[in-house]
Amino acid sequence: MGAAPQDAGIRRNAKPAATGRGLRGSSRPGTHRAEADRKAFLWLYAGAGVVALLIVGTAVILGSGESRPSEDLRFRLSRLLIEAKEARLAGDYQKCIDICERILGDERYRRSPRYGECRALADEVRVLIQTEREGVAKVAVFRHRIETSKANGTALKMAREFWDECDRLVALYRTTSAGQELLGIKEDLRRWLATESQSGWQREYNPTKERVERLYVSTGDFAQALREWRRFGGASADPLLHSRIDSEIRGLQKAARQAAERIVNEIGGADARRRIEEASARFAGTEGEAILNQRLKLLR
Repeated sequence: MGAAPQDAGIRRNAKPAATGRGLRGSSRPGTHRAEADRKAFLWLYAGAGVVALLIVGTAVILGSGESRPSEDLRFRLSRLLIEAKEARLAGDYQKCIDICERILGDERYRRSPRYGECRALADEVRVLIQTEREGVAKVAVFRHRIETSKANGTALKMAREFWDECDRLVALYRTTSAGQELLGIKEDLRRWLATESQSGWQREYNPTKERVERLYVSTGDFAQALREWRRFGGASADPLLHSRIDSEIRGLQKAARQAAERIVNEIGGADARRRIEEASARFAGTEGEAILNQRLKLLR
């Protein structure tokens, strides 16, 4: 019974024996580090996968959303071009060019197939704007010259010159805002020409008639008389003048017929053919010429 305390002391002081498991653990010190590295790699791989999924998802979302803005841009471009063309047709060139410049200055529209259409429209309208400015300026100068001629009393004398210049301006600027003013000027010039033409031929008519009768009709030169009347009528488009000249020519033709008939009836003998041929030149172009020619055929 006295030995029991000693055994207890021995047991308290004794160290526990090392087990086989403890021995194996103590013999592999790098196992825990390798396990930690493996876990870290797995976490890194998982994180990279999550990042990749986020990138792909974002790209898909953005890709699916790209078509919508593209469609919106096409619709906006079409609408702007319609507005620009309507302004062009309405003559509001500044509005049209403003819209075109908005389109051309926007980088988002550069890849559109209608970008070139917008550029062409802008170039066309720029030419129209320049033509409009030139037309207004030149018509203003033209109007000033006409008013000056009216003030100094030379308007009627310059009517033909003004008429020709007005024709040139109408050909160039009829489609501009100055075109209507040019047409009004042309109507005024038309009246001036008629007035000037009538006053001119009326002054010359009687002297011309006296000269034709004295120099040509009285001498039997009906061909030259006819040419003189036609030349006088060509200087004017006045219907009244041409009516009077037609009347003079009818009287001249009657006189030529009568004179030709007298020659045919009076000329005879061996030299009849020669004398009729000599007279034919004075009846060229008149109704008397046909009478003489008919007589010549009978003499063959």
